[in-house]
Amino acid sequence: MPYSFMRFNCWDFVVKVRKDNGLRCETFRPKKLRDAFALISSHLESDHLGFEKVETLKNFDIILCDKKLGKLSIFHCGIYFDGMIYHCDRGRGQVTLDKLDAFTMQFESVTFWR
Repeated sequence: MPYSFMRFNCWDFVVKVRKDNGLRCETFRPKKLRDAFALISSHLESDHLGFEKVETLKNFDIILCDKKLGKLSIFHCGIYFDGMIYHCDRGRGQVTLDKLDAFTMQFESVTFWR
């Protein structure tokens, strides 16, 4: 599935997949994508938006991750399904999938939500 980062980002993908499969998920539309992840993360950590943090994964769980790149924090998210993470690959301009271990080792912080 091709995508345009400015019009359809990784959180938009998570929302679409969950909604297409009958699962609720909040849509956030701040002016800057970086603000979206701060908002999503703070809501999940504080009031959970009805989600719970999990250690054992099930299909359609959300993965949120970040890492530092110099002074910047790089945020990303995707959907877990059958041992793979489906996510938007900005460099490729499309939705792609990676094995869970290969995906998570790229990031400093990884949390899973159901």
